[in-house]
Amino acid sequence: MRQVLAFLLFCSCVSAQNSLIKKRIQFTAIDKQGKIIALTPLSPLVTVVNNDYRSLSYTVESTSTLPLRVGLVVDASNSVQRTLVDNVVGGAARFLGTTLKPNDAAFVISVHSEISVVQDWTSDGNLIFTSVSKLRAGGGTALYDGIYFACKKLAAESVASRKVVIVASDGDDNQSHASLEETFKYCAQNSVAVNTLDEAGQPSRGAIALRRLSQKTGGLYYAPSNDREIIQATDQLGFYWNAQYAGTATFLSLPEDKKIKDVYVLSAKDLLRFKASVLPDAAE
Repeated sequence: MRQVLAFLLFCSCVSAQNSLIKKRIQFTAIDKQGKIIALTPLSPLVTVVNNDYRSLSYTVESTSTLPLRVGLVVDASNSVQRTLVDNVVGGAARFLGTTLKPNDAAFVISVHSEISVVQDWTSDGNLIFTSVSKLRAGGGTALYDGIYFACKKLAAESVASRKVVIVASDGDDNQSHASLEETFKYCAQNSVAVNTLDEAGQPSRGAIALRRLSQKTGGLYYAPSNDREIIQATDQLGFYWNAQYAGTATFLSLPEDKKIKDVYVLSAKDLLRFKASVLPDAAE
């Protein structure tokens, strides 16, 4: 009888283990004030999905060793103030030129009424800067379409990488087919963080849209008003890229993938809360 009970208990444990659900979860460790938080593999973390499903465990590792894939989206419409734009975009281009390593790659998109890839994938910083310096202003602004396009281009990359979009714009959109909500949902679902550099440098409807894009995708929002603040913003992006983490979370149960909406990683005692996303190849 004892042998039968032991066998049944063993089968029950095996069945429970087989029914566990494992997901690859990615997030960036920044707090509500935009401050980057340093974590270690031993940091006690838990993943929460849709506010109802809490992971049994979450083993985290830094992704800073993964190659970078960056899309620079430049608003070249008539709505922006050119002096600050040139400085912001130039600062972003110079930053990429000094940051990209041989196994990294970036592309540049110009946004008017239509979307143009002015520089396709390259790790050559000179090509990026040259493509940006040749941009000319004109036309309306299909900004959300441009960001959506950049996220789609990044999502198509099969190489395991850190996928990031940098947007230099005043946030004013008047010609996109995609809505703001569709744009940030698509980017977040494909684990693409959108970082925004507000070219207007002042409170506006566009600034609210840019800030929301960043918050919803786990990126950063900046509104630099002078050269010093532009340098600070781009330097912060470098620190930010090294604060990206991924790991395997184990759950007893989860909703269907298409019903997963809100994913967060919580630190010990829930003192810190990081916006996260499920990686496309997460299911094991």
